[in-house]
Amino acid sequence: MATATKQADIRYRVELKGKEIVVYKVHSSDDSQDYEVTVFEGKVSGCSCPATKPCYHMRDVQAREDARKPIGTLNGRGAEVKIERAGRLGKLVPMR
Repeated sequence: MATATKQADIRYRVELKGKEIVVYKVHSSDDSQDYEVTVFEGKVSGCSCPATKPCYHMRDVQAREDARKPIGTLNGRGAEVKIERAGRLGKLVPMR
């Protein structure tokens, strides 16, 4: 018998200015609470839910963070761009 895998309901992401800390607000699977998942330097470091760690909130937030990371930097013709994941293909985004 196959079991259904839970998926985190990620509500929003907050970056703390001047620090390598990001906090995600994640809604519980029973729609009763919100939990906070903390990311430090691109790696999930904790979740406020009572489940055994690592929980599915942490797993899904790490996947979201990994998808946000640039996969490379190009220098060409005086312009610097970063390549971000966008589905199967990367998209070029001008650096600021």
